[in-house]
Amino acid sequence: MKIVIAKSITISFTLVFLLISSCKETPKEEIAVNQTEELNKWFDDKYEELLQMSPIGLTAQGRKDHYDKIDDLSKEA
Repeated sequence: MKIVIAKSITISFTLVFLLISSCKETPKEEIAVNQTEELNKWFDDKYEELLQMSPIGLTAQGRKDHYDKIDDLSKEA
């Protein structure tokens, strides 16, 4: 009889443990990482928009996207 009770208790604890461990929600760290990635992408997009409006800024970064749109800043112009 004691063996049956011990097995029942063991099975009960195992089931409770499995039930509790399966009810996890998304960790806050994972949510923070996703939000950080989204914010970084937004900053990258905005920075790229600003660069596309500035051919000289692109040139300063070594990019050759808008070489033909650079204004002539010489004294003769």
